[in-house]
Amino acid sequence: MVLDPFNSAEEVQVWFDSHPPGCFDLVAAKDDRAIGFAGLYPCPGSQSHSGWMCLFVHDDFHGCGIGSLMLRALLTAADLLAGLSRVQLIVHCDNERAISLYRKFDFVIEGRHECFARRGGEFVAALTMARLTARVPAEPLNLEQIEANLSGFLALRQSFYTVPR
Repeated sequence: MVLDPFNSAEEVQVWFDSHPPGCFDLVAAKDDRAIGFAGLYPCPGSQSHSGWMCLFVHDDFHGCGIGSLMLRALLTAADLLAGLSRVQLIVHCDNERAISLYRKFDFVIEGRHECFARRGGEFVAALTMARLTARVPAEPLNLEQIEANLSGFLALRQSFYTVPR
């Protein structure tokens, strides 16, 4: 899938800076080159039990486990740090590899949206998928719990630098 890139590093920084507190952004890199991005964005107010996520892996690195690793990290953040009971996403209907990945992590299809986006001169359909947990959102973690969870994230971080290829 080809997406329009940002025009400059400054635009990327402005985009990151526009996120409210509590958002999680991950970048997978190989040889100082970004090869994957994932983000988790908790919703405010009456939807504070839920959040949106996105996941992108460079075409050259599909099938290497990067998507699974990043998705696992985001869902860990959703469960343990943000206390979300619902995580939702939108995926193009023809992205079978991504749909399969999301299903492995207990996402289910909730709806289909025709003419959702443009790709070249054509419209493409998209699916809304969500993962629900059968629990009330967690209480905020104390400092010891956060440190324990961060050590797990640091272990995951090492995997981003040893991408199989």
